[in-house]
Amino acid sequence: MLVITAVAVVAQAVLAPLGGLGMVVNLFLFIVLSIPSSGGTTPLEAMPPFVRFLSSFEPLHQIYVGTRSILYFGATWDAGLGRAVIASVIAIVLGLLAGTLGTRAYDRKGLARKHTPAVAEQ
Repeated sequence: MLVITAVAVVAQAVLAPLGGLGMVVNLFLFIVLSIPSSGGTTPLEAMPPFVRFLSSFEPLHQIYVGTRSILYFGATWDAGLGRAVIASVIAIVLGLLAGTLGTRAYDRKGLARKHTPAVAEQ
C-alpha cells in the first residue's frame, strides 16, 4: 500500500506541471523503464548497467524486494523490507515537494486549469 501511494503521488506530481504530456512521461517512467529494472523475471546481474542503475529508484524493484522479504524471509527489515519502505517514503516526500513546486510555478505563470469542452459538430 505504501508503494502504491508513492507511485500515485509521483504520478500526480508529474501530471501537475505537464498536463497531458505527463501521461506519456508516467507511462515511460512507471511501465517501460520499471518492468526490465524490477529484477523479478530476469536477475539484475544479467541486465545492462543502465537497467541496474534504474533499479535503485524504480518502484517495481522496490515492490519486488519488499514482497520477497515478506513472503520468503519473514518480513525482516534487513531482508529488503526496510529498503522498500524507505524508498517509498522518500518517493512520497519528493513527489509531494515536486508536485507542490510544479503547481505553484504553474499558478505563478497565470495559467488556468479550465476544461474546454469539445465543440459538437452540427
